[in-house]
Amino acid sequence: MEVSELAVSRGQSRVVSQASARSGARAIDPDSLRFRPMSVMAIGAIIAILFFARDVFIPLSLAVLLSFLLAIPCSFLERHGFKRTPAVVSVVGLTFALLVGAGWLLSAQFYDLAKKLPAYHEIIDTKLKSLKASPRGTFGQFSQMLRRTAEELRTPETNEPPQGKVEGKQGIRDGASANQPVPVELREPRTGAWGILGGLVAPVLKPLATAFLVVVVLIFMLRGREDVRNRLIRLAGTDRMDLTTSALDEAANRVSRYLLMQLIVNCCFGCLIGTGLFFIGVPSAILWGVMAAILRFIPYVGAWISALAPLTLAFATAPGWSKLAWTTGLYATVELMTSNFIEPLLYGSSTGVSPLALLLAAIFWTWLWGPIGLLLSTPLTVCLAVMGLHIPQLGFLHVLLGDEPVLTLETRFYQRMLAMDREEAEEIVEHLLKEKPLAVVYEELFVPALAYAKEDLSRGRLTKEKENFVLDNIADLVQELSEDENERTGRNEKKSEASTSILDETNVFAAVMPAKDKPDEIAGIMLGQILAQRMVSVRSLSAGALTSDSLEALASGAVNVVCISVMPPTNLRRTRYVCKKLRSRFPGMKLVIGYWGGSQNLSLARESLSECNPDIIACTLEEAVAAIISLGNTTSSPDAPTRPEAELVAG
Repeated sequence: MEVSELAVSRGQSRVVSQASARSGARAIDPDSLRFRPMSVMAIGAIIAILFFARDVFIPLSLAVLLSFLLAIPCSFLERHGFKRTPAVVSVVGLTFALLVGAGWLLSAQFYDLAKKLPAYHEIIDTKLKSLKASPRGTFGQFSQMLRRTAEELRTPETNEPPQGKVEGKQGIRDGASANQPVPVELREPRTGAWGILGGLVAPVLKPLATAFLVVVVLIFMLRGREDVRNRLIRLAGTDRMDLTTSALDEAANRVSRYLLMQLIVNCCFGCLIGTGLFFIGVPSAILWGVMAAILRFIPYVGAWISALAPLTLAFATAPGWSKLAWTTGLYATVELMTSNFIEPLLYGSSTGVSPLALLLAAIFWTWLWGPIGLLLSTPLTVCLAVMGLHIPQLGFLHVLLGDEPVLTLETRFYQRMLAMDREEAEEIVEHLLKEKPLAVVYEELFVPALAYAKEDLSRGRLTKEKENFVLDNIADLVQELSEDENERTGRNEKKSEASTSILDETNVFAAVMPAKDKPDEIAGIMLGQILAQRMVSVRSLSAGALTSDSLEALASGAVNVVCISVMPPTNLRRTRYVCKKLRSRFPGMKLVIGYWGGSQNLSLARESLSECNPDIIACTLEEAVAAIISLGNTTSSPDAPTRPEAELVAG
């Protein structure tokens, strides 16, 4: 029996897991969220490898990223009669042909712009002279202040010793050496053919090698994408193929969908920018539209980087300021509309990563791999979030990066109560009440919160001040919600009529008795309120009353069903004692035990309470209400009034 009670006393975590499942939250193993020394060392080693081997991992990551995007047209061609190799070669060749064409277009535009720049010199000088304000103006006074501050900073301090007059032999040598000439060695630059060729080839050799490596790896990954997938599954282990398959499929779908939507959005962004610049009159509008579409792949800063050159040209090519204002307004309007309306509408929750995590990831990958890391930050972060979602050992990644709430509503509610923040706790209740009825709010929010409190009380984790605050405020909220519900439904005005039509049929006279302490009493009050709303005559007893006083209160009223309210985790000895007293004093009375949220421990609770022989053990408030009404209809109290009214009486 003691083993059963120990198992039953561990029901709090199961209560919370049931509530989490009802609220739709994903279950995460708590052990996966604990950082261990070996885990920290492993993460540090992985970061070091990624940093020092970036010349290998950057081309590989680019190839994987492009394979996610180009796998869609490759599959389309294969479904329409192309073989695997011709489809891959065609898609890759067309892609790089487009990139080369875009590069040629950009270079031509740059060349044309370079020829026109000298013509803008006079306009630039005129605008710069117009910016010089008079000395009496605000800008002129500010400039003079800055100039005086700079001169004072350049003035040497008077207490410094004169140069060269330093006491001591070493000081004399230092002072003398300060006046000696510094030897200068002249070297002839390399003028040979190999030197010139090396100076021209060296800057472009590394990007060309990276591009070639990306193309080769990309072709092989697209040709053997099923083989790569199978090898990853085999590497992860065939015993958990469900997790590996889910992780691979979700990562591929999220990244592919994100890249495709970003490509469409960025192309539309570039078209709008190029068209707007053309009508504004900024030179080389096509160039800046293409640059805007390309640079916008860089998160957060790409669009504004692409705006620097058009803004400079707008400043340099027109005598007035209207062209600059129109260009600034164009970029600001299009970017704000795209990032705040179009992208959320198209992307939705496709990435599954929170905005803050994307920002921090952009900083991290930029530090690790430079500009290429910034470009790859979002896809890599999405893959890490998916791994944390499906691999239990990496669950902390999903908590850190994911966009799903990491705390369920009942956890947040109890945490706010622990923080003595009743205002935010009430906001959580009000938010849930907009979607669900009061009985469901009690079941999904208050019962798990009481289970948290009962667990902390049993382990001595709460101070007396926090214990009183949590329990008193939960009890006050329950009372206030009941009063608001009565006012909303107008139950007080129609109570007499409803009692005539319902209670004469049900003939139920119930009492709710807490097993031991205040959480049991609060849960019993919630049950009593729900029963009263169903027009059942009910009396709720107090946990502070003696058992003998409670039995006397039951004997003085017309009660045919008693429900003992039990909030796990708890020792069931007290519950068995109360049951025996009730059976001894009222042999014919129906007995219901409300073991709230303990459905997974129901068999253990039945074994522990078998001596009491309860009629029903209910695990939810709704089950208890149904059981009380059903049992009350099967028996009647000889002292029952002919037309009882529903009431909620606190003992």
